[in-house]
Amino acid sequence: MGRSIAAAVLGYVAMVLFVLVGTAVQWAVLGAEGAFKEGTVVASTSWSFIAMIAGGLAAICGGLVASWIDKSNNKLGPKILVVFVLVAGFSHAAMQMTSKPEPLPEEKQIAEMSFADAAKYAVSPPWFNWLIPVIGIAGAWGGANISFRTKTTEAT
Repeated sequence: MGRSIAAAVLGYVAMVLFVLVGTAVQWAVLGAEGAFKEGTVVASTSWSFIAMIAGGLAAICGGLVASWIDKSNNKLGPKILVVFVLVAGFSHAAMQMTSKPEPLPEEKQIAEMSFADAAKYAVSPPWFNWLIPVIGIAGAWGGANISFRTKTTEAT
């Protein structure tokens, strides 16, 4: 049981690291102008779609890590990871529906925003907040199953 919990935690850590690196790369490529809808701090559609792809890849990576560490046939580690992504993801989406974003100070210009400023003021579209946990669940479970297919193939 301890190994399964550790597998889920490390799978989640892998997901978070993947997302952090992916977001930094995405910011470097798109910059503030590409990250936001014109004149707002709402994430642009292109930013959101790229983030969904990166999130899906991060979830697959997390599922692979959880499965690789767990090494059991019952997939308890990946199952714990999927439940955590479900609870955390939908809780975050629900909180986003009720939270008020911090307004951009008048002296700040979107084109001159740093990565840290963007993280502080950015707002995701509601559809994104509800879709990203679904992508995370599917990716984590898919990643765990890719790993198990590989183990099964190697064993034969």
